[in-house]
Amino acid sequence: MKKLLVILSFIFVISGLCTKAVEVDNSDLVLRDYDGVELPTGTFIQVINLREFSTKYCDESTKVSFAARNDTFMQDMNLIPKGTIFHGFIEKMNEPIVGTNASMVVKIT
Repeated sequence: MKKLLVILSFIFVISGLCTKAVEVDNSDLVLRDYDGVELPTGTFIQVINLREFSTKYCDESTKVSFAARNDTFMQDMNLIPKGTIFHGFIEKMNEPIVGTNASMVVKIT
């Protein structure tokens, strides 16, 4: 019984020391040479769909995924690396009417 109490107290002391060592004060966190960069509206990003989707067999709220084909640079900074995955869903579908094709609006989140 005495050995069990010694082992448990040892575990509590060690775990208390570990949690104190892990705590980090983020209020003084300074990122070196980092300025936020905003991608301008209407920027063309080349992507390829990872799964085929069509108005023929998909409905609204179907999830879609795309992958970036190339690196997207702004000046010297690589904003979107090649292979970045974009997730989204079909927001709105327009059924075909005589004389027009079907269409859809895909929202990337």
